[in-house]
Amino acid sequence: MKKIFGLLLLLQCFIGTAKAEWIYIGDDIEGDKWYINDNIKRDSYYWLVWSKTIYKTPEKRNAKFVYSNEVLHAVDDKFMKSAFMAGYYFDKKGNVIDSWESSYPDWSFSRPSSVGETIIEATKELLGE
Repeated sequence: MKKIFGLLLLLQCFIGTAKAEWIYIGDDIEGDKWYINDNIKRDSYYWLVWSKTIYKTPEKRNAKFVYSNEVLHAVDDKFMKSAFMAGYYFDKKGNVIDSWESSYPDWSFSRPSSVGETIIEATKELLGE
């Protein structure tokens, strides 16, 4: 039952991204472009937010080239930590070529000036906090 609820939550969040906007939040040192989705959901004591990466140079994953990915983050802005909850990897045409999901948040603290910190700060800004 718990697994079914988790899958439904991920499906709801994924479907919600189709209606929402991707907001550019910056480039990393490799030149990859990062976006955050403005359709942010509340789950327990943390926020669920999608990020998107468009790679400057395609990355190889499972013998296929990945041009972009979308990752669902659990964000705890009070303690400046986040966890990866799900991810989708896309080819040049936008087809899903790989995916994964986590059944619980494996929290990690974000380093200053990291992409993780940028995602947390962008989440707070979109929420008006």
